[in-house]
Amino acid sequence: MGSISRTGKRYLVYVRDDAGKRQKLRLGEVTKAFATEVARHITRLEKSRKFRVPVEADTLHWTRQLSREHKEKLHNWGLIAGAEVMRLSHLLDIALAEIITEGLAENTQAVWRRVAHKLRFYFFGDPEVASLGSGELSHYRAWLHRRSNGIGIDTPLPKTNERAKVGTGYPISDRTSIIAMSRTRRIFDCAVDRGVLERNPAADHIRPPSYSGPGPAEYHRVTIEEFEALCSYKNDPTWSLIFALARFGGLTIPSEALHLRWRDIDWGASDRHGQMTIFKQKIRKRRICPIFHELRPYLEDVYDLSPDTSPSAYVISDKEIRTKGSFPTALRIMRTALGLPHFSFQNFRQTRSSEIADRFGAHCESAWLGHSIMVASRFYYSAADEAMSIACSTETGAKNILPDRSLQAR
Repeated sequence: MGSISRTGKRYLVYVRDDAGKRQKLRLGEVTKAFATEVARHITRLEKSRKFRVPVEADTLHWTRQLSREHKEKLHNWGLIAGAEVMRLSHLLDIALAEIITEGLAENTQAVWRRVAHKLRFYFFGDPEVASLGSGELSHYRAWLHRRSNGIGIDTPLPKTNERAKVGTGYPISDRTSIIAMSRTRRIFDCAVDRGVLERNPAADHIRPPSYSGPGPAEYHRVTIEEFEALCSYKNDPTWSLIFALARFGGLTIPSEALHLRWRDIDWGASDRHGQMTIFKQKIRKRRICPIFHELRPYLEDVYDLSPDTSPSAYVISDKEIRTKGSFPTALRIMRTALGLPHFSFQNFRQTRSSEIADRFGAHCESAWLGHSIMVASRFYYSAADEAMSIACSTETGAKNILPDRSLQAR
């Protein structure tokens, strides 16, 4: 068991290693009370190793406050687990092994690997996980916001503190940095679960739970006129179908549209409706939604012109679009040329979500577009300007939901 000895003003504690050999833990010039406290914790660690019982909480906290030299000594003597001196590279390997499962989409796997690579890039030298606190993560988030653009998985790790010189130099948005920090928190959760950290240092640098979704300025209802202008500008049946799948089908572009095959299209018959089976690669689930009457003509045009309509063929079969197409960039170029306001493919989906909820109810919108009603209410629903006009008018057939105060005043 841990015992103390004194030589002049210097104290040391005797420790038994795994082999039973007596080792010395030199403390230097400290008080007797301090040396006695160290010996008490050493005794607890030896008992925990001998009887294979959990370490008491205050002793576990004490081991986390030790210097790197003392941690490594106790680890070599078998008194604390290797996780107690876990380094960042080890943590990233453990976290990626837990997060990247067999069913996870390839794009999502690449996102997580990129997050891990940026952590390795910034915290060069493979530091101890226990040395990374909230302050270090605050500087890391600031670096993400300012300089992390252009750093991919293939970017070589720095040999010195040269990270501030690397990157494209233009900042990413605040929302993107928050998403990146949310993934960073998920990685550091693995260290908390293993007792290496008492508290996640990245928890202070993400959006608070009270976030209620995009603000009114981020909603834009894509009108039929804007949709038709985009189709006329491209004058291509495949691009018109892509816009129609987003605007009238509510599909996510490009993932859901590019996974759509002709076997997923059930045209229906005179006695039944047509429907589509949509596959969401990210969560590997399928959903069924109707072939809306606005969407059907665009599907039929592409079907008539497609060289291969076998069940396994893709609906969007243009090789250039599938391999080289950057959908957000193409939409931005078309918007700019036509003088249209700023909107993205997400706004197509938001618009259709609100239309379906208005006409068929939230339960149908949730089933057909593949998300919960709570998610839809936070991120998709928006009030149309026409609804405001109807609510203020008495000539359109809208029912009064409150008594007419003008009559009461009389």
